[in-house]
Amino acid sequence: MEDLSTQWLHSDVDLDCPNCHFSFWVRMSEIIVQTVVLCPCCRIRVQLQDDHGGMSLAGRTIENLIADALKGLL
Repeated sequence: MEDLSTQWLHSDVDLDCPNCHFSFWVRMSEIIVQTVVLCPCCRIRVQLQDDHGGMSLAGRTIENLIADALKGLL
């Protein structure tokens, strides 16, 4: 079974193209490493940004909250 951090990195995020507004998905890991993706519709290059590390911080926060909740159940 995958741990929560691995599941978080493989989760999908919906994104709207800034040029044509076509909706497509990218992986959370692509946002964290700030890669460039192509819009599947208009083929514009979209630079993904994780301002201030918000996505990776959110992943750690969620993992800590779940761990704390599970400790309370045991």
